[in-house]
Amino acid sequence: MKFIITIDDAEKETMNILLRENIDIPVVIGVPVGLLGKSLGDRNIASIDLIRDLIMNNSTIELASHGYYHIPPPSCRTKLFLLKKFLKNMILSLDKKEYLIRSLCFARSEIGKNTNEGSTTEYLQKFNPIDEIVTSKKLLEELFGTRIITYIYPGGNYTEELISLVSKYYNFARTTDEGWNVIGDLYKEPNKFLLKSISISRYTNFLKLEKRYEKMKNEERAEEIIVIETYHDFTYKMPRRLYQINFNVFKQHYNKLRNIGELTTFRTLKK
Repeated sequence: MKFIITIDDAEKETMNILLRENIDIPVVIGVPVGLLGKSLGDRNIASIDLIRDLIMNNSTIELASHGYYHIPPPSCRTKLFLLKKFLKNMILSLDKKEYLIRSLCFARSEIGKNTNEGSTTEYLQKFNPIDEIVTSKKLLEELFGTRIITYIYPGGNYTEELISLVSKYYNFARTTDEGWNVIGDLYKEPNKFLLKSISISRYTNFLKLEKRYEKMKNEERAEEIIVIETYHDFTYKMPRRLYQINFNVFKQHYNKLRNIGELTTFRTLKK
């Protein structure tokens, strides 16, 4: 089995923790390049200098584009789309109780955002697929001197138009569709632009997750399985936000993953 750890949004304190700890963890950081040094909701995004320091001090870190302004398509914000996504992921989720709690918390946080007509208008005006997909890649490569081969869909949401555009500029793309992949998915279209992942939240039962991985490891063709875990914010304190994880808990889980399989990044898997 292989594992890829992805960290969305490049939140400032999370990046500071990774820099401070200076441990050799191969991770893929999804950067919303147009928000560097700015805010995303109630969180602060890392500065250009902080990201530079981080990748200079850890050669195992890979950068991915997480959009320009971190805006998914407006069609992915409708109630019908979100309901379909919820039902689909509820069926596929490894831990249905955790997914239900996570979804309810997310829905509650979104209610206020969707009641303000002005914010909705601004959202629609800002969305530009060329900026989100193409410009973000070019700017990241210019700023950090590294090739960007992976796109992480903002919010995990995608359309046929986005997949078509992403396929012209990237080697891989990760969604928030629940589940895992097989190595062959990384080399087939459209599979490699629709990679599934396991979203980690403050409600994740790591023991249950690790037991599931152990079971998968003992199954046939286990060497073909690749699991992508998605994180957002690290903290040294008690987690308060939905996707915030205590860093010491993460380290314990990370060490368990090392014993179960191999941790890697997209660039090491690219043929």
